[in-house]
Amino acid sequence: MSKLYRVISKDYVTKILSEQTISIDYVDIESIQNIVEFVEFANPTIQYKADDFLFSLSKKNEGLLGKNKWIELSKVEQFGWYYAKIHKSEIQLYESTNPKKFNGLTDTNNELKIDSFDKYRDFYRPIKATNVLNGAFGLAYTVFKDDYDNFFRKIKIQKDKWIFDKSILNKSDYPILTHLFLFYNAETKGLNKTLLKDNELEGVRIFSYYLETALNYFLRNDYTMDDFLSKMQGEFAQYPKLKVFADDFKLLNDRYVKKGLSVETKNPITIATKEFIDLAKSESENLNELLTKNDLNKTAVFLLGMLNLGDRIDEQFSFDNFIPAIVELTMRHIVDIKVSEKEVVVSFDQKEIEKNRNNKFDYVKNYFKELHTLKDFSDELNDLTQKSSLFKKIYASQTEIIELDTDSKILEKDIERYGLKKKNLINQARESRWFDNKYEEWINSENEKESLEKITKSLSDEISGLKDDKKDYEKEESNLSKENDSLKAKIKTLKQTKKYLKLEKDQLEKKDESSKKTKTKKSVEKSSKKVSESKKKAVQKTKGKSEKIEGGQTSLLTEDKSPTPNQPDVKSV
Repeated sequence: MSKLYRVISKDYVTKILSEQTISIDYVDIESIQNIVEFVEFANPTIQYKADDFLFSLSKKNEGLLGKNKWIELSKVEQFGWYYAKIHKSEIQLYESTNPKKFNGLTDTNNELKIDSFDKYRDFYRPIKATNVLNGAFGLAYTVFKDDYDNFFRKIKIQKDKWIFDKSILNKSDYPILTHLFLFYNAETKGLNKTLLKDNELEGVRIFSYYLETALNYFLRNDYTMDDFLSKMQGEFAQYPKLKVFADDFKLLNDRYVKKGLSVETKNPITIATKEFIDLAKSESENLNELLTKNDLNKTAVFLLGMLNLGDRIDEQFSFDNFIPAIVELTMRHIVDIKVSEKEVVVSFDQKEIEKNRNNKFDYVKNYFKELHTLKDFSDELNDLTQKSSLFKKIYASQTEIIELDTDSKILEKDIERYGLKKKNLINQARESRWFDNKYEEWINSENEKESLEKITKSLSDEISGLKDDKKDYEKEESNLSKENDSLKAKIKTLKQTKKYLKLEKDQLEKKDESSKKTKTKKSVEKSSKKVSESKKKAVQKTKGKSEKIEGGQTSLLTEDKSPTPNQPDVKSV
């Protein structure tokens, strides 16, 4: 069995941490005791101060210290200061000032534990648990007071028993039940075997285990986000059914805490854990700001209360005696929980009730009674308010009925009067119907006449337009005819000119036939030259001009402006 050793002086502690060795001369020999004796206070003569430096050795290394008169600090099982708060501040100082030496210790011995020792003593767990649960329940009750009060109103107190009617328990009541009986339910020996044993409540049982694990963590460890999630992951990983939750804790640690990445999940436990991690970042002095926030998670706030402890939270919210009283009752004095088909019966220690130390039983009993009284008063007030509202509505209805009755009589007279008017109008309509028919016929004939006049005018306009188009066409046709006649005359003239020239040529050829060849040649060339020049002139004068001929073709003959030769007498030819 391991033994516990105390260092005599603070000066020796400095040397031990600096040299990382422990001399037997540094040890208070008279205060050496085994761990069981330390836990159970078996030797009351050995008293410890909050700042005492302690270490423990296995049986093997105990002999090594006795033989060599010294031992390396890395070979001890555990070292640290007695009281948790002092240990935390001292070890942080050592780690920050001598990081290489501190890391060397942990690297040399992975199983070396560096922690305080007060948490191992019998009184520690109940006292620490009381402080933890006071903080958890106190903060959750302050933030969600209405929800908790509604739950407490469902509790009936009969002497040493609390009785719940199962039929009026809602799904939202079970987390509060788990919060309330958390310490009694440690190691799943309480509610999990009674109230939460049904298959449909498996989720609540897992939730209960989650809170138990968290409670044990806060009882034994100094909180860091990484360490909390790692410990929760390790505990849940032990059970195949809970591995999915262990995976979520790892995911939160790796992504959300270490990398700052978002994590989306629908797992209620993961959601509560994530919100708790966010809330835990705020300073303890600012917890009262939670009262102004909406949509907070009950479990996240409950865990935040665990972290901050009851004595710290009480400084901000000033809890009345109800909080510590109900925590002490549920932690220390429950002796049995029985569940039937209809009800849940929680039995407390009758002897303790008779003693009623600090009046805790009476205080809780009176508090529940006040909640019931306030509920009855509130219900009665609501009932009276509803009745008052109903009476007002009835009175208003009666008044309205009287007014409507009066209005109804007036309306009946108006209806009668308007009925007579209607009858007279019908008679008048019958008398005027013949005139209406004649007027309608006249109107129709006038309309028809007007329509025909419009059609006639439209046709006249169209005929006038056609006449104008005809005149234009006839004018254009006349112009084209004249142009055609002119072209025919010119063609006739050209044909006669051609015929004359041919006759003239034949006469000349006959006349000069007897002349000499050279003279004849010159005469012919001269005559040909004259004809050629005459034609050339005629062509040049008419070049570029063309006339339209019938069928749309252009004449290839040029306009001849040379003196017109004398027309031969057709009869003489």
